[in-house]
Amino acid sequence: MGIHAGDKVRFLNDVGGGMVVKEVDKQTVLVRNDFGFDVPVLRNELVVIEKGGVDNLVDIEQETKPKEEKVAFGYDDEEFDTYFELPDNLSDEQEIAPVLYFALVPKEDKNLLETDIQLYLINDSDCELTYHYNLKTNDRYLFREKGELEDNTKVYLETFHRQDITSIAGFYLQALVRFKNTDYMLDNVQSEVQIPHIKLFKETSFVENDYFDEPAMFLSVDLQDSLKKLENIDSEQIKKEIQKKEESVIDEKQKNFKSPKPNKEIVEVDLHIYNLTEEDYRQLSNSEMLEIQMNHFRDTLNNSLQNKDIYKLVFIHGVGNGTLKNEIRRTLDREYSYIKYQDASFKEYGYGATLLILR
Repeated sequence: MGIHAGDKVRFLNDVGGGMVVKEVDKQTVLVRNDFGFDVPVLRNELVVIEKGGVDNLVDIEQETKPKEEKVAFGYDDEEFDTYFELPDNLSDEQEIAPVLYFALVPKEDKNLLETDIQLYLINDSDCELTYHYNLKTNDRYLFREKGELEDNTKVYLETFHRQDITSIAGFYLQALVRFKNTDYMLDNVQSEVQIPHIKLFKETSFVENDYFDEPAMFLSVDLQDSLKKLENIDSEQIKKEIQKKEESVIDEKQKNFKSPKPNKEIVEVDLHIYNLTEEDYRQLSNSEMLEIQMNHFRDTLNNSLQNKDIYKLVFIHGVGNGTLKNEIRRTLDREYSYIKYQDASFKEYGYGATLLILR
């Protein structure tokens, strides 16, 4: 029994299912899942639970042809469109529309053309994302990861061996975008970004930037189609919504002043050595300072895990030479692999803090 557009299906290798909205090729179909995302899935990884037809298809025709690659910044080539345009009623200064980049970061900056490539997703806006990240090879889409991305942060996705990246055509991103402190959101935001393979072998393609210590290549996620949905949203109305939300938070705090509720927001922990010891830290060796900082990190994290009212932790470690940051992340990977972490908001903390999502 074949699988066709309109069929209701269940995933064999994952929880849930959805409806087939498009037949991509002989091996792959596009399935709209329970969250409203259109996910490319191999036919042999699906089972049909109800045959459908055109009557089941409502407003699901979606063109999936690759879009022209967009480069965020760092190139002088006129062939690239450097920035996308916002609808007339919104401006860059209002920081309302989402601004997303894929970043390709060489693992070793002294060996740009041969080293492995790390992939990051950057959210340089005041919006929050729930995202699905997929790879596009020459003949199919491969689901890789889903997750949450805070405003003004970046998240590591995966690492590619240099010899393997040439077989990847591009990245396919779907997202639910929430405008912070408002009730507005954009659902089923989709964008496909092609990899400029030739530029991967040019040192000038990797530029100095504010997001990483290393040179990187940036590919803009083209949201032009999704931003059209914002044309009917009055930007002044969004500002009023934000103000209204902030005022309601203040009112709630004042109302509960005598019996405050536990804070479920972000807890900040400063790991600068001068905050952690009464001794003259200048008399300590580098290894002694690192030991004090890591002990405080572990104690704070372990105590926070026991406190159900703490949802997120931000450890402020500074930029420096990266020793403390790297040790924190090695410890998280080795001892707390179940905890998700990412760079904290670069708008609020600069580039010297790590956000831990505990719950």
